[in-house]
Amino acid sequence: EKLLSVSARLGASLLKSGAEIYRVEDSMQRIFSAYGIEGGIFATSTCIIASLTDEQGHSVSKTLRIHFRTTDLDRVAE
Repeated sequence: EKLLSVSARLGASLLKSGAEIYRVEDSMQRIFSAYGIEGGIFATSTCIIASLTDEQGHSVSKTLRIHFRTTDLDRVAE
């Protein structure tokens, strides 16, 4: 659950800063993969839906609504 929250915060930060949808999904997926966990991510310009299954087979999901966006490519690069 903590891994899902961290990756969702990263995805939301990227979206709010103007990152492309595919970059948000890819970045979150890479975090899951680094820990050997399979997950699914669906992002739009205003919403992120992510789910994963832990080693015990329990599914956890998270939905975030993005209320504002801007273009801050310096923040995305960081």
